[in-house]
Amino acid sequence: DTILYALLGVNAAVFMGWQALNSSFMLRHFAFSTEAMRNGRPWTLVTSIFSHYDFQHLAVNALGLYFWGREVGRLLGGPRLLALYLVGGVVGNLVQLGLSYSNERQYRWGQPRATYGLGASGAVNAIVTLSILLNPTGTVLLYFVLPVPAALLGGLFVLRDFAGLYDNQSNVSHAGHLGGASIGLGYWLLMKFTRLG
Repeated sequence: DTILYALLGVNAAVFMGWQALNSSFMLRHFAFSTEAMRNGRPWTLVTSIFSHYDFQHLAVNALGLYFWGREVGRLLGGPRLLALYLVGGVVGNLVQLGLSYSNERQYRWGQPRATYGLGASGAVNAIVTLSILLNPTGTVLLYFVLPVPAALLGGLFVLRDFAGLYDNQSNVSHAGHLGGASIGLGYWLLMKFTRLG
């Protein structure tokens, strides 16, 4: 659980940075975008997966990370939980970045129209997806009240994000969610067909 609590702590610390530090500094170093890539800040692909501007965003991701991350961490161990978090987050960002560049293709890289992304959602989706695939017949308490079969909840999450890809008004990183989920799926396939895990 040490690595899980460390991940939660880093997310909380970066959130405090958004409250206490210069917002342009935080946007420059803790949010990814086509502009960041064009101007030589590739580290934002990693720093952004610990970054939340508002408390609700942090709370939702922290709860998901805590409840599903605790289960996955106990099954796989802390180092693999950390690897899943990092790879899921970075791949989610790369998928969202590819979509953002595609949407902005009529403009040159680095133009002000570049959109910025941040949050642990891709990383958390990798962990949630793996957890659901490892225990599809389990039950999840949606909103801590409504019991829902894990496989059904996972399917609804995926459908929501595929539908969200076509919502031009959404500020949610649906592509990033799906990118992260694909890493959870990939890890599950490795566990199923190799001795990994």
